[in-house]
Amino acid sequence: MFKVAPFLWQYWRNSHPAKHAAIARSYSTLIAHCVSEHRALAADAGASALLRPIGWMKVFRSEAKRDAEIRLVEQWHREYGVAFEPLGGRFFIGDANSLRDRWAVDTSARTLFPLRERLDAEPWMGRRPCTPDMMPIIGPAPNHRDLWFAFGHAHHGLTLGPVTGRLIAEMMTNEETVVDARPFRTDRF
Repeated sequence: MFKVAPFLWQYWRNSHPAKHAAIARSYSTLIAHCVSEHRALAADAGASALLRPIGWMKVFRSEAKRDAEIRLVEQWHREYGVAFEPLGGRFFIGDANSLRDRWAVDTSARTLFPLRERLDAEPWMGRRPCTPDMMPIIGPAPNHRDLWFAFGHAHHGLTLGPVTGRLIAEMMTNEETVVDARPFRTDRF
């Protein structure tokens, strides 16, 4: 327990509403650019028809959980300016084991791509790679010349990968960056 105490302290400290608001504002700069960059990458790859421009999708266990989340997002809209639109949807009751054969992502992906059978017999769940302030670390390594970091995106790594690649490339070539890179600096801990 003592080994993780410093991490837990920083995580708890960054969870304060004022700190969280600043973190959300910094993170939102990456998110805002990732949407337009994803559209451009999909267009270049000829894959625009595979995208549905409906925004983020979230899965809820029940209508009560969904309603609670909508209230929370309405609060975020008031406090941080985060916009959202509830789009309805379908409900599935179960867990990873009971829904294993009916996961929409799995069946949808199999209709679009020539995927083979699953490699793992059981669903897998792991820890999210995140930093105490839940923001990625992007920038030059402080103690190693020509080593650059771009990690710690929690569960947003695939989503923010293209804009992070652009940001780190701009930093490496001393170009003007697409967003302010200071909140993601490597020496902030």
